[in-house]
Amino acid sequence: MSDADRERILAARAADAAAQDAASTARDEYRAAVLAATAHGASVRELAALTALSAPTIQAWRSQA
Repeated sequence: MSDADRERILAARAADAAAQDAASTARDEYRAAVLAATAHGASVRELAALTALSAPTIQAWRSQA
């Protein structure tokens, strides 16, 4: 394997890991925002329509929180 290929692979791996971390953070924030809305009185049906999440997903998030 050439040094250039090795460097390219390692750089891509690092970029992928960073993207996964950012996506995880965004998912956590999304879930927190949905849960906060339920705590402030938003209905599961209303949130499902707004977010395109299923009502069972939102209900599961609530029960897991």
